[in-house]
Amino acid sequence: MSQSVIGALRVNLGLDSAKFERGAKRVKDPLRVMRSQFRAVAAAASAMGDLSSGVTLPLGALRILVIRPELSER
Repeated sequence: MSQSVIGALRVNLGLDSAKFERGAKRVKDPLRVMRSQFRAVAAAASAMGDLSSGVTLPLGALRILVIRPELSER
């Protein structure tokens, strides 16, 4: 009886691991695509951050000059 239990267990484990491997292969490509998309979004966000700094700093300086015009007379 123990032989048949061990044999059944071996068959079940083999089938379960085969299902796992098939599932892992099936999600591999979509995960690669998703990783590529996340990298593209991160690059675009970084570029927007750089652009934002290039606009925000001069606007901040202009705002100070509008609020405190005596600073521009130096």
